Amino acid sequence: MFFCLQAITADSATIEVGADVYFRVKDAIQSVANVQDLNHATRILCQTSLQRHISKQNLADIGTDNVVLADALLVGILFVSLRLRIPTII
Repeated sequence: MFFCLQAITADSATIEVGADVYFRVKDAIQSVANVQDLNHATRILCQTSLQRHISKQNLADIGTDNVVLADALLVGILFVSLRLRIPTII
């Protein structure tokens, strides 16, 4: 799944970022029972996590730390998805 997001950084710069998200359903039965629309839930979770992380960073830091950004998003998304019982592996 691909999405674009406009965000404001900590130093008030407006940027537009795009992300490809690949996920695999870990437990199909739990997925159907707990989540009405898994694609939508995963997209919103990823967008919210990306927005939250970008809003805390300066523009110069975002451009140079793509690996750090990806790792921070992965940890944040996995933490929230486990807490909300969204059965995916990102």
